[in-house]
Amino acid sequence: MRLYYTDQLRQHDVGIIDAGLMVSSWGYAIPPTASAFRSYGLCKTSHFSDILPEPVPDLSVISITLHTHLAGRKVRVGLFRNGTQIDFLAVDENYNFEMQGFINH
Repeated sequence: MRLYYTDQLRQHDVGIIDAGLMVSSWGYAIPPTASAFRSYGLCKTSHFSDILPEPVPDLSVISITLHTHLAGRKVRVGLFRNGTQIDFLAVDENYNFEMQGFINH
């Protein structure tokens, strides 16, 4: 593998956002007899200014990695604007922990 470095700023910057659930100190409890269990995580772009030194003028998703642990069976990533879902960025209705990969847009 070769990595190239330049001190010349490119037209487009790329970064990685790792979004998901915060698990409390007591863990993540799925009821043992549950036939289904849903959990939700949010990545609110309105909070980017809390962690980034400069405003983010535009955001493009170019790739997604779906991940759950062994209990996961389905995974969906929705795109919301102004509180309304407008699309799915990724859907895997038959999630397999052994077959994790990237979904490129």
